[in-house]
Amino acid sequence: MTFTAYENLLRDGLKGSDSKIEIPGIEISNNSSVRTVWTYAKQKEGYDVIHMINLLGIEVSNWRDDLIVCYL
Repeated sequence: MTFTAYENLLRDGLKGSDSKIEIPGIEISNNSSVRTVWTYAKQKEGYDVIHMINLLGIEVSNWRDDLIVCYL
């Protein structure tokens, strides 16, 4: 098992995966719900990649800017 944060491994040429991700004792989501760990899996030749984004301390759902508004 390899743990990494290499952008080319995490993003380039990945395909969707049907892998089910479970974290015992932690609520997970596949849609960035607050108070969960948002998880999704991808595959690349020779690799299974799991993304986990910790939203456990997030109380409001407007944490991301879907309109990509930049405030200067």
